[in-house]
Amino acid sequence: MKPIILLASSVMLLSTVTSYAQKNTWIVDAGANVNHQTIPSYSSGYPSLSLSGAGLNIAIGRQLSNHFAVGILGGYGSQQQLIGDYSGISSHVYKATFNTWNIGVYGRYTYWLNKHLYLYSQLSATHHDYSVKSELLQYNYPVVYQPYFTSGTQPDGLDVTLLPAVGVNLIKGYGIHADVGGLSYTRTGGGGNAVNGVNLNIGQSFHFGLHKIIGWKKMNSTPNDPNAMLK
Repeated sequence: MKPIILLASSVMLLSTVTSYAQKNTWIVDAGANVNHQTIPSYSSGYPSLSLSGAGLNIAIGRQLSNHFAVGILGGYGSQQQLIGDYSGISSHVYKATFNTWNIGVYGRYTYWLNKHLYLYSQLSATHHDYSVKSELLQYNYPVVYQPYFTSGTQPDGLDVTLLPAVGVNLIKGYGIHADVGGLSYTRTGGGGNAVNGVNLNIGQSFHFGLHKIIGWKKMNSTPNDPNAMLK
């Protein structure tokens, strides 16, 4: 229910703030991301933790000018965490799989380096829900554990992410963009059971996407001129 309310609010917000934008100037983004992170052992004799995952996402936005855009976004991702080797004992002692769905809004500022290359920073706020499946595999230290399996739905939450990225316009408004992570804040659950966290994962994830600007007009030689592109 909450994602539906958020989506409706997002559409209303998008319609309001873009009422003065030029017609037929919309951005459609579709992309995929992968990530891998190894967290060192917190104490001698304990294994490190390996995190890996992948996801798909799509965003639809309205270009307010050459620099500013707002829109709605959503996506799906899956992440696994595994306990690695230590002291010669076999790995994959514990495995958990998280499946995540999210929907939200974003604001983006773009700076054009030339007619084709640009940099942008994007601030997004999304609502997420996720389910988890976990499995503890047998191992021999410090005691022998027997395998078990659990699954369930976890509390929903909020993600706020600041993401720097680079993009290239290829032809007629089609282009590609990529980033290597950013700064994020996550809040899961509510009340006294809420869990908050801040994560800086630059260099630990990679996102690659394709975009199309609908209503694209050929740029002149000064891409940062407010009248250069969107006419």
